[in-house]
Amino acid sequence: MTLWRRARRHNARGYREADIKTAADERLVNSQLDIINHLDREIERESDVIPVAVKDGYVQESRSSVASTRRFDALRQFVNRKLERAGQEILKGAAGLRPYKQGTRTACDYCPYHAVCGFDTKTAGYGYRKLKGMKPEEIWRR
Repeated sequence: MTLWRRARRHNARGYREADIKTAADERLVNSQLDIINHLDREIERESDVIPVAVKDGYVQESRSSVASTRRFDALRQFVNRKLERAGQEILKGAAGLRPYKQGTRTACDYCPYHAVCGFDTKTAGYGYRKLKGMKPEEIWRR
């Protein structure tokens, strides 16, 4: 039984269907069907657990949030470069607070360190890095 289906059954325990479905919608999944079947063994048309739709044994990419193995490798390399640069900056003593903001969402929405970080937009010198919206193809070109 998938997590989504268990959550629907166990709502009294505090699972919230909307939260679980939203988390599934924000994920990126490898587009290989065998990997998709490992992630959701009960998928028929549209998964309740991962953002994937399948029809006649093929992933419907236009209705799914998927990327090829090659793109996952490129994403991994990009993230590693970013982490290396961030680590170097921290070692140099540059550890400023510059969370992102995109639309109404910010990095602070997900951060468990609100009580200790000291970030406050009302304080001079503090502000969000504005992220512009990009189409998926623009992101992959970077």
